[in-house]
Amino acid sequence: MASDEQLKTMAPAYVLTAGYDVLRDDGLIYAQRLRKVKVPVKLAHYTEGFHGMIFFFDGPIPFAVGHRAMSDLVDYLKENV
Repeated sequence: MASDEQLKTMAPAYVLTAGYDVLRDDGLIYAQRLRKVKVPVKLAHYTEGFHGMIFFFDGPIPFAVGHRAMSDLVDYLKENV
């Protein structure tokens, strides 16, 4: 809903989307809009992922996609923060 002028003021972003997530398209559109106004954005899309997958990186019900998503996020943070 933000205007392009408002988006130009955003900090660099990491956008994580999943193929089986009702919010997938919102994330993809957000990343596209940020790129359009030249805001640095890293889009991490997991076609086999699901909403909340990043919380299933370890523990009693680990998923490979959750582990990969968490690992990718940590790598991004190490390189950019």
